[in-house]
Amino acid sequence: MFETGANRTNFSLLLNPQEDGSSPHGLLAYAFFESVLIGADYSRFLGEELKSKSTFVKKFLGAFEAVLPTEKENVCHLVYKKSERLYEVKPFTVEIQEEKITDLKG
Repeated sequence: MFETGANRTNFSLLLNPQEDGSSPHGLLAYAFFESVLIGADYSRFLGEELKSKSTFVKKFLGAFEAVLPTEKENVCHLVYKKSERLYEVKPFTVEIQEEKITDLKG
């Protein structure tokens, strides 16, 4: 259990192919960042190279409070608390190959 009393949870993201046969990943970035936020196993969203560095991913992202999706499927904004009633929003971009996140930029 977390300090707030909430239980950890896991969820899966099922990606159905588009009509043209391409594969959508519109929610992949959002699901990844939400998994990091709630303490779920986010390594399953990562490509092999990033998976080996998964312990550094959380440190790289820092202590964010919320995830905001954007119109771009590979970009999410993370919300960080700076002080009481003051927040900062930072964009993070993921690169996706074969339904896995291969790079993370902030």
